[in-house]
Amino acid sequence: MTQILIVDDNSEIRGIVREFVQLMGFGATVAASGREALNRLAHGSFDLVITDLAIPDLDGWTLLERVHGEQPDLPVVLMSGWGCNSELALARGAAGWISKPFGFRAVEEAIRPWIAQTENRA
Repeated sequence: MTQILIVDDNSEIRGIVREFVQLMGFGATVAASGREALNRLAHGSFDLVITDLAIPDLDGWTLLERVHGEQPDLPVVLMSGWGCNSELALARGAAGWISKPFGFRAVEEAIRPWIAQTENRA
């Protein structure tokens, strides 16, 4: 089963994204901070990461860089409700962008292309 790591310090957002991901038929693991996300990545196997930009310990940009340094093929989708845009996120190596507030369709559109690639490799 495809596994997605969801990183956000807001428990409501983590829960909503986890529910959306599970409704799509994928496994979901959550983390509340950048360091917790790195720990989960070190001890688990994931096909995609969805992370907020404003998270404790390491911001989303730093998490993106660390993931790409350690697992270059692991796609990272960024999400935020402030001051960034999808073009900047994609230019910095993000696999996709989700603007807050968001609905199910936004999450699906951001992750579906990457999940399809993962499933084709299996």
